[in-house]
Amino acid sequence: MPIEPAVLEAVGRRIGVLWPSLTERQRRALLGAEARELGWGGVAALAEVAGVARSTVSLGVAELDSPSPVEAGR
Repeated sequence: MPIEPAVLEAVGRRIGVLWPSLTERQRRALLGAEARELGWGGVAALAEVAGVARSTVSLGVAELDSPSPVEAGR
């Protein structure tokens, strides 16, 4: 079942609003969370909407699944 265009537009608007204020890691987390929410086909659809590589979205999903060490001094 394809993802509805209205859903992709809403995701694109959210990304557009948040993107400038996020770090690279936070951007990947946002992409990963949105891709998960979209379900099957979400990685490819989100990569197209956000204008990033599919591997970036996939990395965001993978990072959400793995515990991240706390960075010292941050």
